[in-house]
Amino acid sequence: MIGSRLTTRLSLLARSLLGATAVILLVALIDFLATGIWTIQQDEQGLLLRFGALERTLSPGIQFTLPYPLETVQVINTRETRKMPVGFRLVQGRDPTPVALDEREWLTGDTNVIDIKLMIHYVISDPALYLFRVGQGDADFLIRKSAESMLTATIANMRVDEVFTTGKIEIQEQTRRGTQALLDQIGAGIKVLSANLQEITPPGEVIEAFNDVSRAKADKDRSVQEADGYVKDRLPRARAAANKILQKALIYENNTLTEAGGRAERFTSLLTEYEHAKEITRTRLFLETLETVLARVEKIIVTTDDQGRAQVQIIR
Repeated sequence: MIGSRLTTRLSLLARSLLGATAVILLVALIDFLATGIWTIQQDEQGLLLRFGALERTLSPGIQFTLPYPLETVQVINTRETRKMPVGFRLVQGRDPTPVALDEREWLTGDTNVIDIKLMIHYVISDPALYLFRVGQGDADFLIRKSAESMLTATIANMRVDEVFTTGKIEIQEQTRRGTQALLDQIGAGIKVLSANLQEITPPGEVIEAFNDVSRAKADKDRSVQEADGYVKDRLPRARAAANKILQKALIYENNTLTEAGGRAERFTSLLTEYEHAKEITRTRLFLETLETVLARVEKIIVTTDDQGRAQVQIIR
């Protein structure tokens, strides 16, 4: 009887072990099959790798593949704008970190050394090329060195004054285009969105000399602007005064010519009359002249009355 009970217990134990094993195997199978279920977001693309080789690209949504390690999926965000600093480093939670001199100093075309900080913004345009041609670990190095190369070539063709003033847009655009061209030659699968200058400064050792030069140029520009302002203010006034004098001269000329013409005509008329009646004309001219002269002087008239007394009359 004891043997029968022992046999029954062993049988129950074996059944329990078989049931537990089946459950474990079922859970393991479900977990194994679950490794082939992938969720890809709208701004992502999935690269299906079969034994490490690219099989196809997966679109956003829920995707089913063969379980790991038969097939795996590399998910890459193709819409995220990524940053790559040039001339400094970005450390999460800290201020921008300086780098070595050879990574932040550039030589201009007129042999001036300047410090430049540049930020590259880019996105992954082709995940397959990005993953297999470049590799996620080497992409940052590749973008930085390409941007440094183009920045060096651009700055070397510019004068320092141009770099600090009007050349900033040209530097950004040429660096962006040149970096993109280098990445396209390699087939990196990266699209450069922009290259933004963060800071352009002289080296710390000579910054005071640069500031002195800048202040001198600012003073020069201000003096030139003040002189231009003075010229623009005075020149119209001088032109207006000159035009006014010219108009007065023209009016005087016209009046003089008119008056001279009238006198000439009057003289001609008098000459004609004189030739016809010399005595009468001479007497009339004498009287007219006397009348004109006497009208401008003080006249004293002395007369005598009936008793012979003198009387003086002054006419002004």
